[in-house]
Amino acid sequence: MQSASYFDTTPIDEKIPSAALIGQWLGVIGLCLLLSFSWLPNSYLLMVGWPYCLWWQGAFILLLGWSIWTSRQFSRVFKPIGHNLDWIILVFCIRAVSTSMVSQFVSVAHLNAVLFSSYAVVLYIVVHWLRQAKDLRRKLWFALVASGIVTHVVSLSSWRPTTEMWSTQNFYTAIRNPWPLGHHNFVGGYCLLLLPLTFGFTLRQRGWRRWFGCGAIALNALTLYASGSRGALLGAIAAGLIVLLLYLFRPSAKAGRRWIIAFLLCALMIATFTSNPRVRSLLSINPASSQQHFSIERISDGPTKDRLFMLQT
Repeated sequence: MQSASYFDTTPIDEKIPSAALIGQWLGVIGLCLLLSFSWLPNSYLLMVGWPYCLWWQGAFILLLGWSIWTSRQFSRVFKPIGHNLDWIILVFCIRAVSTSMVSQFVSVAHLNAVLFSSYAVVLYIVVHWLRQAKDLRRKLWFALVASGIVTHVVSLSSWRPTTEMWSTQNFYTAIRNPWPLGHHNFVGGYCLLLLPLTFGFTLRQRGWRRWFGCGAIALNALTLYASGSRGALLGAIAAGLIVLLLYLFRPSAKAGRRWIIAFLLCALMIATFTSNPRVRSLLSINPASSQQHFSIERISDGPTKDRLFMLQT
């Protein structure tokens, strides 16, 4: 059968192709609206602003209609995920519902249980849709990477770096880029989640497409660094170390070259990590203090100091 559109490869009924076309475009438009909403400046706060809230709510309504249309394709058997994941999802759902009944805040617990169950439903619908054709995974993969590239461009174009960001040890004036999502930790987490997708997509390309993918990886890493999120930087370092360990123990490569490349990459990661002033402020010591032993008061990072005081109590 020939491909009908981006989201499906076979019409549900040859006699009514318009019904299949409408169902497919519901998903296309809904996904595009949802991905493009993140490009708005300070989109996190715009989610509750008028009329911007209609943007993402309309996207979810379209995706809901597409989900109903997808689940109504009775000619395609709705199969479980497999790999013993269905039992794990069932256990988590039962656990979420049972714990919400005895929770101290019942209404909040019920909402979280409904949210978790909704995620499970979406997971099954997406897996069912991806099994309709082999190239759907590749197209969805490309759409996520392309959307991430646009987000990185918007983020860096909205960023206004100054020399004070690198020279100061002040937590509040150090490097930080909250655009476009509205918070630097959101931007860092988004880049960290997208980095392995972009890296894996690049490895599957050939020729100029691979070079283009390498540029996308560099753009992703630069946006992650500029976000100033220490959690995202730590996650990137941990992921990089895992990749290096897998590379070192790969039997096909030469041992000497592997260790040289691993050493250079480790040095690059450490230099990049410590060059960020927000990371340096985490362990900076107040020189005015006369105490010779370690003390929480000597930590200049306000949020870290607050967390340590809470842990101490």
